[in-house]
Amino acid sequence: MSRLDRIYSQAELTQLLYEWTAEPCQVPTDHKLVTVRYAPADSPFIRKGRWSWPLGLLNDTKLGKQIKEIGLNIEERMTNLHPGDRTSNPQTLWEEFKTTIKMEAMTATKTQIPKINKRINDLKKDLATQLRAENIDLEENSRWNIIALEKEIEHLE
Repeated sequence: MSRLDRIYSQAELTQLLYEWTAEPCQVPTDHKLVTVRYAPADSPFIRKGRWSWPLGLLNDTKLGKQIKEIGLNIEERMTNLHPGDRTSNPQTLWEEFKTTIKMEAMTATKTQIPKINKRINDLKKDLATQLRAENIDLEENSRWNIIALEKEIEHLE
C-alpha cells in the first residue's frame, strides 16, 4: 500500500488553505482522495446556514413514534376547530406541528451524535492499529479490513 496521497501548494497560499482531508475514494485503489478548501483573503464571509433534517434520523423508530403521536394530536385538534376561532386555524396548527417535530429531531440528534462520534473514534483507533501492523503487505485480509474500516468511517461521517 503505497499511500502516495498529498497536495502541493505555493508557500504564499498556505494561509488561505484549510480543511485538509484524505478520504477513501469511490474508485477501488489503495490511495486516498485528498481535498482542501481554498478561501482567498478578499472572499465574503458565509454563515452556517439553516438547519436541515439529518438523514440518519429517517430510520429512527422512536422519533417516528413521537412524530406520529404529535401528528395525531394536531389532527384531532384540527377536526375540533371552531369556525369563529381566530387564534387557532389549520395554518397555525400546521406551523406548530412543524416546529414541534423540528425540536424533537434536534433533541434526537443531540443524543445520537455523541454515539456516532464515539464509534468513529473507535474505528479510527482500529484503523491506526491495522495500518501499523507488520504483516500489512503480506496478508490480503488485512488490506480488506483496512478498506472496510475506512468505508465504515466514511459512512458514519
